[in-house]
Amino acid sequence: MFNEGIVLGFITAVLWGISPLLYRWGGKDLSPVEINFVRNVGAFLSVIFINLIIGAWNHLLVCLPLEIWVFFFLSLILGLFIGDNLFFKSMKLIGVGRSTVVSSSYPIVTVIIASAFLKEKVSSKLFIAGLLVVLGVYLIYEDKNKIMDGFSSLKGYMVAVGAAFAWGLSLALVKVVSNYFTPLSFMTWRVGSLLIVTSTFMLIKRRSLSSSLRELKVWIILGAGGTIGIGVSYLAFVKALQLAPVSQIGIITGMSPMLTTLFASLIYKERISLRNGVGSVFVIAGGMLASI
Repeated sequence: MFNEGIVLGFITAVLWGISPLLYRWGGKDLSPVEINFVRNVGAFLSVIFINLIIGAWNHLLVCLPLEIWVFFFLSLILGLFIGDNLFFKSMKLIGVGRSTVVSSSYPIVTVIIASAFLKEKVSSKLFIAGLLVVLGVYLIYEDKNKIMDGFSSLKGYMVAVGAAFAWGLSLALVKVVSNYFTPLSFMTWRVGSLLIVTSTFMLIKRRSLSSSLRELKVWIILGAGGTIGIGVSYLAFVKALQLAPVSQIGIITGMSPMLTTLFASLIYKERISLRNGVGSVFVIAGGMLASI
């Protein structure tokens, strides 16, 4: 039976499924660092707007133990910087559909961490759901010979797997710190902190920035992607983690590739082979099993 946390997990999956399409559309001529910066500006502006509407800022004044702040910033760096930059890199190498499905194997990492370190009781049903996700990821691999024909393809899959590990660990850390924040205060601190990190890297590489950054359309598209993917979605995501086990929410949010792959095939004309289609179905089946 679905509870509020499960429903919010599905909402998060939908939002995370849409945002990569906007990143691909607006960031095709930008580096991963540039994409991360521009989308974060959009997310930050949306956070400020929400706080202005609410009219209360005292929720941001949180006094927490040092270790909680350490976990918070580790989750930030692993998830929204390392993990996302690896994802953007793989997206350019193997396409938005395949990169999203491969990197979304992160629930397996989350389940392992939840069981080993967070002492969550992981049922056989969740393990089966996790195995379905792994099998789905395996099935989306193209024919071995085709992969080996291009080093960039093999590299793209490896980079996507790296993103999965970073995201899985980050999600577990978010679970640890989520109960110390309100969803809005967590989102505000997270997006604001990431803006500082990405701005620093933009200053470092300011001499080699893409000319596409001068285009308003790029800022609008990536800003919208950031608002959806790392802004509004985190209101639902953090609340979901407060109401349900991270192992369960992790697998449910791993369903996001279905929307991404489907729309990528329609918008970007990415070919979906039988293996890729079956693999995507397995990933979604794993997410559904985790929710019941």
